Amino acid sequence: MRFNIKNEFDNKELLLYSLGLGPFFTVLIIYYSFLLIPSRSSLFYLTMVGLIYLVITIFGKNHFKPLLISLYNGLKKLVMIKGDKYKQISHILFLLMIFIPITVYLIVYLMQILPRPLMRHDMLNYGITGKMLFEAKSLGPVWINDFA
Repeated sequence: MRFNIKNEFDNKELLLYSLGLGPFFTVLIIYYSFLLIPSRSSLFYLTMVGLIYLVITIFGKNHFKPLLISLYNGLKKLVMIKGDKYKQISHILFLLMIFIPITVYLIVYLMQILPRPLMRHDMLNYGITGKMLFEAKSLGPVWINDFA
């Protein structure tokens, strides 16, 4: 099934959707791999994910080139602007208004938030449960509730 055969959707819009669905689809592949083929090596599951994405790439190769060209042209339009000096200066200021907050957020996140351990938070419980499931390479029940 081809989603964009009649150009019903913008390629940039499809790229944004795929960025959100990529991690979800990877977790789904690992989940069903654990469920259907339990207790294999970590390399087996990594290879399984890679092979499934390779098959998707082979069957969808005709649609990657227009998507990349559209993305390249959009980035080129964002950075390069032709016109008078006032328009170029306003464009540069607009880009700075976008990139400065993103940069500050990334710096604060990497220096302040990321190094701190998670304490008394549900995400820590989910992470430890996921680690235990991955070490078992199976989706058997996890009966441990003490995550000390």
